Amino acid sequence: MLLSGSSVVVASAISSACVAASSAGRSSSLQLECVRRSLSLVGIGCEGNRRFVGSRPELLGSRLLERASGVARVSAGQTSSGSDASQGLAIFYNYALAFNPAKSRLALEEKNIKYVETKIDLFNGQSLEPWYLRLNPSASAPTLVVGDEKITESVEIIRWADRQGAPLGGDSVDRAFVDEWLNKVDAWDGNLFAAANSPAGAALKYSTEYKFKVAEANAKRNPDMAELYKEKISTLKKNYIDEPNDEAVCDANRQQLRVLLDEAETRLATNKFLAGPAYSAADAIFTPVIYRIYLLKKDGEYLSSRPNIKRYYEEIKKRPSYKKVFSVSDSALASAGEVLPAVGQVLFATLTGKY
Repeated sequence: MLLSGSSVVVASAISSACVAASSAGRSSSLQLECVRRSLSLVGIGCEGNRRFVGSRPELLGSRLLERASGVARVSAGQTSSGSDASQGLAIFYNYALAFNPAKSRLALEEKNIKYVETKIDLFNGQSLEPWYLRLNPSASAPTLVVGDEKITESVEIIRWADRQGAPLGGDSVDRAFVDEWLNKVDAWDGNLFAAANSPAGAALKYSTEYKFKVAEANAKRNPDMAELYKEKISTLKKNYIDEPNDEAVCDANRQQLRVLLDEAETRLATNKFLAGPAYSAADAIFTPVIYRIYLLKKDGEYLSSRPNIKRYYEEIKKRPSYKKVFSVSDSALASAGEVLPAVGQVLFATLTGKY
């Protein structure tokens, strides 16, 4: 699920145009014209960017696909080749605009753990490729690979990071609360919250239906994994089509969030951070929750009556880890750079039928 507000706008505009043209049985050229106009609505694809949108679908696909490949970066920031991953560094499969990877990456950054960051695109179906599905059967991000160990849940990556050396906050924080809080926040589905409260419903539906086709095509090419792909299609449908349209499920999700916020507000009345006077893993897993509330412009509903959380969040935003983890999401240009190549790949596959 995308995390950046600007990327939601881009994806929504583009996918809405594609769905409209497709459902009307229009030609490929009209679909491309819809994309061009959608891009212009968000300030992308104007005169200076004509190279991204041409009259031929193969041109659109090839130009955008040049930027769609995964990039591995060492956590210190410099570009890295894949060979660096074999030199004893942890490998972190990340999508910069997603909710769950942000939790674990905050912990990695706070612990100053050096790792190789490798992009796994959740928008264009890259996470459904056989090699990644074998690595992470849920076809999600994040995934952390450390030697022979692979960790595929964000909360477990946080726990792993906290075990490397002294834990965040040391003896000054309530360790029992940290462990309990990790479980509570992990149990809340931030992706469901976004799906149920985002204006980009067309983008989500279009992206999910595209992933169905990617999974079906991969299942045909890899019959030994057919059952795994079948399960993944069922999970995608449940998570991104059925549950966001089930009002009872969405109400329960919102109530679960309110309970978390109430507990955090009470603790922050007497503590600088959630578990005490120092930053801990509890803060790492909770920060993306608040970020998502602001992203969806729900802060008036959920935070106006919780001033302690608002004060706390202003302090959290000053930390280097926060700035590094959310730098792409906070930049319209950087977010577009993440989304547009994937959109080009999705459109190219849709037009050609090659998934």
